[in-house]
Amino acid sequence: MKNIALSGDEYIVPLEQLATWLADPACDIEVDRRCFGYAVRTDQWHCRDHSFGWHVLYLILEGIVPGRVEDEPFTLMPDSLFWLNETARMDMTWPARLVFTEVWFRLRRDGMPVRLPRPSVIANHAGELWPIMRQVEDEITLGGALSDDKLRYLLATLVIELHRLDVGSEDTRQLSPAQCRQLLRYVNERIDQRFALDELARVVDLSADYFSRCFRQTFSVPPREWVIRQRIREAARRLTTTNLTVYQVAEQLGYANVSQFSRQFHQHTGTSPKRYRKRHSA
Repeated sequence: MKNIALSGDEYIVPLEQLATWLADPACDIEVDRRCFGYAVRTDQWHCRDHSFGWHVLYLILEGIVPGRVEDEPFTLMPDSLFWLNETARMDMTWPARLVFTEVWFRLRRDGMPVRLPRPSVIANHAGELWPIMRQVEDEITLGGALSDDKLRYLLATLVIELHRLDVGSEDTRQLSPAQCRQLLRYVNERIDQRFALDELARVVDLSADYFSRCFRQTFSVPPREWVIRQRIREAARRLTTTNLTVYQVAEQLGYANVSQFSRQFHQHTGTSPKRYRKRHSA
């Protein structure tokens, strides 16, 4: 296994090799059980020049987060997966409402930290990884040695997918953050409707063909699938913040019947609406 030790006290491992290290039992994984899983923040929060001391993974589900890592600016959009290296210093400003899922962990080999060679990795079209993040949450909740292999496998899978998205992000035909915000606002204000490709393209003043190409490069899915994800996330929010029945949530979001809604919800979250509500409404 190739690795580089700096100053004899840490391993620097490229992203493309990190999955192998995560899966190796010779590497010890410690998970911060205070910081994992689905979370909703409604307070405006700011940190400046802060290092968390853990590998931190945020998958942003709702909200836009500006910040800076080691003096490099970034903007996290919905569907952004953000990996902050263990020693990286960051400024971040959270909006008035932020919905995300997170995992904090440390990786050690021979007692020495295992870190990435760069301070952070951001993939701005990683919504497809939401079910994997939820499975990680389940394994951390279960705890114990029996879930260790599964946890390693899931974290390694996240790394592989993050590397794939990171490599694919080199294409420059992507929607800008402003265009993404326009689309989000437009769709969320009409979340119970169905959208034609031409309609969405007009929102950001692009031709349908060019919009379709840019959209896939930005989000890695076609517009129809992306809209479904926004609808399912809104359904998840209503299930956990209101007393609406599953039938009422489905009806409000424009589903023809509750069976279709439940099927799509399970496809995107890995569980049924009722089980999701029970798990996240505590």
